Amino acid sequence: MNFIFFSPHFPNNSTDFCFHLKQFGANTLGIGDAEYWTLNGKLKASLTEYYKVNNMEDYREVLRAVGYFTYRYGKIDRFDSLNEHWLGIEADIRTDFNIYGVKSDFIDNLNRKSRMKEFFKRSGVRTIRAAFCKDIVSAKKFVAEIGYPIVVKPDIGSGARLTSKINEEAEFDNF
Repeated sequence: MNFIFFSPHFPNNSTDFCFHLKQFGANTLGIGDAEYWTLNGKLKASLTEYYKVNNMEDYREVLRAVGYFTYRYGKIDRFDSLNEHWLGIEADIRTDFNIYGVKSDFIDNLNRKSRMKEFFKRSGVRTIRAAFCKDIVSAKKFVAEIGYPIVVKPDIGSGARLTSKINEEAEFDNF
């Protein structure tokens, strides 16, 4: 199995993931923006090869790296990271190289909380009541229906970034 681990140096627990991939016999290939000499020893020992890019946001650089690994090692079986930030680029690479996993045509369903909720609902997973509010009027109407406290999150974003708990109207108005 040829497994490209995108950003094997961050977060830190990626090292253990790469280590165990190698232990189970995967050809573990890394793409990242850190200099090779800065990678910890366990990670270096876990990677078959590492390809440094200058900018992980530059799709063309990542595309070249995956193309290089494909030329050198053959068909890529997996392309993943442990960072939600990279979901879009992962999906695009999987699409362009026909790699197993979430592709470009589905990624918006994972990036948008408003769309994820529908998938949870169809799967029978209970979720809290939510509304996608584009303006203050629709937000105030929703709060009037459910009351405080509320949790406010952007529709697109990683983890808890930009998440706020609002307990009362003065906090809401300030927010």
